[in-house]
Amino acid sequence: MSGTHNVSRADLYERVWSTPMRKLAVEFGISDVGLAKICRKNGIPLPGLGYWRLVETGRETKRVPLPAIATGQSETITITPHEPKPYDLPKRVDLGVVPTVEVRDDREITHPLAVRTKRLFEPASKDTNGHMDPWKPKAPHIRVSADALPRALRILDALFVAMEQQGHSLKWDKAPDATLAIGVDGEEISFCLIEAFSQKPHAPTPKELADLKKYHYSYGPKWDYLPTGELRITIENLPYELRHIRKSWSDGKMRRVEKCLGDMLALLPHLAKSLRLVREEDERERLRREEEAKRAEEERRRREEYERKAKVAAEFLKEWNASRGFRELAAALTESTQNAALEDAQKQEMLGIAEWIARHAENLDPLKHFEWMIKNFKKPSWQYW
Repeated sequence: MSGTHNVSRADLYERVWSTPMRKLAVEFGISDVGLAKICRKNGIPLPGLGYWRLVETGRETKRVPLPAIATGQSETITITPHEPKPYDLPKRVDLGVVPTVEVRDDREITHPLAVRTKRLFEPASKDTNGHMDPWKPKAPHIRVSADALPRALRILDALFVAMEQQGHSLKWDKAPDATLAIGVDGEEISFCLIEAFSQKPHAPTPKELADLKKYHYSYGPKWDYLPTGELRITIENLPYELRHIRKSWSDGKMRRVEKCLGDMLALLPHLAKSLRLVREEDERERLRREEEAKRAEEERRRREEYERKAKVAAEFLKEWNASRGFRELAAALTESTQNAALEDAQKQEMLGIAEWIARHAENLDPLKHFEWMIKNFKKPSWQYW
């Protein structure tokens, strides 16, 4: 592949300790994570956290020495740059005009799908992680606590209305396990609004303490989950090929999810295009694999047929050699009998044996049975089904 880099292990070690990983990775055409994996695979130590800060401030730093090469490692390391795919999005996507999505605190829930979501959560319990868990059917596009539900519903209502205004469609079947999907340029995109929960060791209830005292065990959970009120909206169904693009927006110190909805909407057409390109690329790859498998199967069948015919020909040769040998034996036996000093009765017996061997030679001779040869050479006389 063009652009492939071959670098010695010692040289890569020097470069890793003299240039930050992110900058060095760009020179090789790969990610810093990929470069770090290559270094770890080849036993090259990496600078720890804070190393480059010490370098910037002129403070003394200490390198981890390069260990001796181990089994399975090579002195020459080949680094293959990542070739961009048609579906790759740039790190900075030009979103164009970002739509404005306003979510007021007094917003009334009016969109049919938001109203349906609200009704599903009215008879809800808590799951093991503290989120509200509606009875059937489920609402997999929202996982929040009871306190965060009103805010989450306002966000969903505003988002649903804005999506339809942008020309996108919404689909949520009546099946119990149906997922809400956004239709964008012929592609379906799923998302989820999630509340973050903090985790702490479970504090036993009075009943659990009583059970522990009485029975010496308790069925209490290991952890307690406490809602934080922090929401995150995440695109759910992106394929592995699109793992590097942004797919979530969370509450932060300076910006809440409500202010990120416009960015999410503006990104949807780009995601839809990438999803379509990924699907087309997957289809081409599937067809390529099928064609390779077809060619391999044809080659296997040709090889098997060749080997079968070779075995049949070997059998012809074996019987032809046997026939020739028996024919020569019959001739030699006849000649020896005629020249031998034997009684007439013994000569007749020996000549009879020679005649039988000659007939047997004729029966074995494949050149006397062309129809049988053709039948066995064209296809096997029997096979397993």
